[in-house]
Amino acid sequence: MSETITEIEKKSVFNILDYTDIKLYFPDSISSESLIKEFILSKNDVRQSDFLEVILDNMGIDDEYDKDGNIIVSKNQIKIPSNLYRGIRYIDLVYFFDLWKGKEILTESSISNDKIHNLKAIKRLCDSLMLNTELYFVKRLTILFPNNNNG
Repeated sequence: MSETITEIEKKSVFNILDYTDIKLYFPDSISSESLIKEFILSKNDVRQSDFLEVILDNMGIDDEYDKDGNIIVSKNQIKIPSNLYRGIRYIDLVYFFDLWKGKEILTESSISNDKIHNLKAIKRLCDSLMLNTELYFVKRLTILFPNNNNG
């Protein structure tokens, strides 16, 4: 017996619920005035970070806690350890994620005219999260700050 059109449509139509958001939290850079409290990425976006990929691949049913008992990982939510982004301002964090997601692009003009963002701090965050060095903005920041070890 052949399938009806409705059954075929059900199998072939993209299910809008067929995705997983990974939420990243940077509590030391967030205040009550911050518009964005969590940064949402797809699993494949998260995999651009070697550091986060390990966490993603090891996410289980059990929550994970730091030495002080604070939750670090819980059901697709990751609280980034504060030592990985110490000194990163909220405005730089938002710009970092816009670069990571491809909403912004680093050009010669944007680099030379940028009087708002701390690009050196953003490069430090790229290094801390071990971001894929093939991402264009990471390449550009590496050229600008080749020995960006301690800020």
